[in-house]
Amino acid sequence: MTDQDVAGLRECNLVLEGGITSGIVYPALIVELARTYRFRCLGGSSAGAIGAAFAAAAEYGRQCGQGGMDALEREAAWLGQGAVPGPLHLQQLFQPQTRTRGTFNFLSGAVGKDWGWRGPLSAMRVQPLAAIVGALPGLGSALVARTNKTSHGRLAGTLIGLGLGAAGAATAALGVSLASIKSVLEGNHYGLCDGSGSEGGGVPALTDWFTDALDRVAGRGTGGDPLTFEDLTAQGIDLQMMTTCLSHGRPYRLPFTRGDRFYFRESEFRALFPERVVKYLLEHPRPISSNDERAVARRARLAAQGLHPLPAGPALPVALAARLSLSFPGLISAVPLYTVDYSLAVPESERTAECAYFSDGGLASNFPVHLFDDPLPKRPTFAVNLRRYPRGQEPSADEAENVWMPDGNRGGLNPTFSPIEGLGGFGLALLDTAKNWGDGVFVQAPGYRDRIVHVHLAEDEGGLNLGMDAETVTRLMERGRAAAHLITTRFASGTAWDNHRRVRLLSLLAGVEALAREFEAEVGLVREGEMPWPEILAARNRGYPLLAAGQQVADQVAQALQDLGKELKVSPVSLRERGAPRPQLELKLRPEP
Repeated sequence: MTDQDVAGLRECNLVLEGGITSGIVYPALIVELARTYRFRCLGGSSAGAIGAAFAAAAEYGRQCGQGGMDALEREAAWLGQGAVPGPLHLQQLFQPQTRTRGTFNFLSGAVGKDWGWRGPLSAMRVQPLAAIVGALPGLGSALVARTNKTSHGRLAGTLIGLGLGAAGAATAALGVSLASIKSVLEGNHYGLCDGSGSEGGGVPALTDWFTDALDRVAGRGTGGDPLTFEDLTAQGIDLQMMTTCLSHGRPYRLPFTRGDRFYFRESEFRALFPERVVKYLLEHPRPISSNDERAVARRARLAAQGLHPLPAGPALPVALAARLSLSFPGLISAVPLYTVDYSLAVPESERTAECAYFSDGGLASNFPVHLFDDPLPKRPTFAVNLRRYPRGQEPSADEAENVWMPDGNRGGLNPTFSPIEGLGGFGLALLDTAKNWGDGVFVQAPGYRDRIVHVHLAEDEGGLNLGMDAETVTRLMERGRAAAHLITTRFASGTAWDNHRRVRLLSLLAGVEALAREFEAEVGLVREGEMPWPEILAARNRGYPLLAAGQQVADQVAQALQDLGKELKVSPVSLRERGAPRPQLELKLRPEP
């Protein structure tokens, strides 16, 4: 496609779900959407963060007159290429280190629904010596059976011995392979691939590739400073990603709004990122005030430990943020950052930084469809959900049949159903529910479900299927294009956008109604020993000394909320009971990640 002037385009936001290699559907989807829309806000987790970063870089390049959507198409085409016969570039990006290669080959060879027989075969290929040693007792038994005087005895003994030999070989190889996983992962920041340092015969490793590819798509050189969030903001592009800090047990939104708490170790980052990224980080420490004596002393103390502060949030390289979001557990190494543990009761002068591991953003929020929410949105926020085919539906040769969006206000209202088969299925359902329920409830919510396009994937498509062939990759790219076409068909013409804004507004008003009713009922109760709300606001708590202007605004809001609650109390009709979109949404205060 030829990049076009963005002045005449509509505007949209886009949120992409994570899914490892499933993200191959995104480039064509982004390029197709860009024919109709200019991207303003982009977000995602894991592979969705990579897709969002490329969309932001392509939009940046399009607006700057270099790179852009054409460059994104070229990068996507390269992923589907490779030596024939041989793996595609997409697969070659996932490069294990020398110390992890054996375990990587074992696990990648054992992936799939046929693990019952593929796992042992993969283990025996990776651990041939262990397989030989494990097979010796059975083979010895088979040789002894050859001395049996009867033909039936010789045949039965030989078969039993060979069977025992095969079982012993598989058991020994599996045992050695599984025993090595713990030490291998612990020695490589809990991942088989650290993402940097090419060991793939000329093909760069994953982090090295997308660092340079982002700059190529953005129309910048690959020898200078990497693309930053600040660069994108200058072109009116808001990029956000999710990552998970395991040491804090919570998600973080990138770029950091509280980046003053994190540091990195140069030697560790040189193994995880290209040299030019590390050079940029060292040259752009976040600033501190020379008048802040505690901060100056803390930085000097941490510098003595070999730790360097990350840049301020907007100055963070996009590639670094994407890597923080992409660390799929076990496959891609977690990223070690360092922070002071202020929960320890020690003097300030004795505080040191502890390692805080950052892993896949999808652990806490794999589908952050709630990003960029507004009470009355100015532009649509489209979202892409990667999911298995519904029960009873088979893949179609027509890719338009492999994507779906709810049609009308009742479409997509029912939750998806996944049958549980066996103990393994039960365990996977436990993990999936614990990890994804927070995002999953939005998929059926009014004002959300109508803007989500669902891209269906078969078991051998996307995910951990690193060895997909060129035909499968091409098919998934076309599926992404079909998803974009469905979005534009639905929203670029007709009444879908007006209806979406109406649903959002009605849901908001119903939530405000419930909040006002609850507030009025609560503040109307004056229990013994409790202060009424005017006195609560007037009390200057030590932790929150309200300024005079803030106090006045707080009084106005509280009074308006109470007055609204009183008026609604005598109203014969409740919006939540009569006409509010279903399922109903709640207005709850929640901290920003």
